Amino acid sequence: MPLTIDIVLNQRDDLGESPLWDSRDQCLYWIDSRRRLVQRLHTQSGDYQSWQTPQDIGSIALCQSGRILVALQNELQFLNTTTGTLTPFIDIQ
Repeated sequence: MPLTIDIVLNQRDDLGESPLWDSRDQCLYWIDSRRRLVQRLHTQSGDYQSWQTPQDIGSIALCQSGRILVALQNELQFLNTTTGTLTPFIDIQ
């Protein structure tokens, strides 16, 4: 069976990484580590959102609370996707 790739968003990332599917909200999260963005796409509606971070991003993880744990260059922070605020969790310097 041939592989089919669908383009679902008309944009390009500098370095798109860390794709993460949220089955609760039926959306895809990923990062553009070079542009320091956490991004989300609701696949059914096509609604797209992004949040800027203050440092380079390494990866993201879903939390039971609904927040996103963001691994930044020197710390871990929680991203509240409703308000867009980042809350420090721990320094890793």
